Amino acid sequence: MRKADGTLQKPVAYLTCNFNRPVNGKPALFTHDEVITLFHEFGHGLHHMLTRIETAGVSGISGVPWDAVELPSQFMENWCWEPEALAFISGHYETGEPLPKELLDKMLAAKNYQAALFILRQLEFGLFDSVCMRNLIRSKERKFLRRSLKSKNRSPWCRHRHGAASHMRSAISLLAAMRQATTAICGPTYWRRTLIPALRRKAFSTVRPVSRSLITS
Repeated sequence: MRKADGTLQKPVAYLTCNFNRPVNGKPALFTHDEVITLFHEFGHGLHHMLTRIETAGVSGISGVPWDAVELPSQFMENWCWEPEALAFISGHYETGEPLPKELLDKMLAAKNYQAALFILRQLEFGLFDSVCMRNLIRSKERKFLRRSLKSKNRSPWCRHRHGAASHMRSAISLLAAMRQATTAICGPTYWRRTLIPALRRKAFSTVRPVSRSLITS
């Protein structure tokens, strides 16, 4: 960021997280979900810190299209599911042994179980947004929202097991965010699944740097 006096300030990012604390003299033992969260948020931090834009308002995560906002964070999540990466970053706190492959396979199976429900939820967002953008006229706003509330409940399934946000119109702020919510989540998922196989074919990035041509090609 370039300051008013012309000097440059290097990007700084803070990760303020709520993880398990050490208990009874034992180290802080993170759950796998917490490790994923840490890597996810670290991806956002990298997005900020590696920016080349000097204007703060459009630098880092603020200067990219919505469908790329989650790309670095979802990309970083991938290492939490790779056996080589898990062996590199984790281990039993007493013996140092890495996570057994059999257990990782079971975790992957659970992760991918009913994965299509996630896409179903994103399609619901997109459909609702499409109706909003097509029919939401200021003079008829209340009537439209009342009708949409009445008709919304197409699927009994909800991605959120506890039911939070299970109603499409649970908050008025959804109307503002819905337009690009689908691409913000699904877009990076596509690119992440495209990048990871390419990286795996080239090299394990924690061992050897990945060629710049791979990233730009």
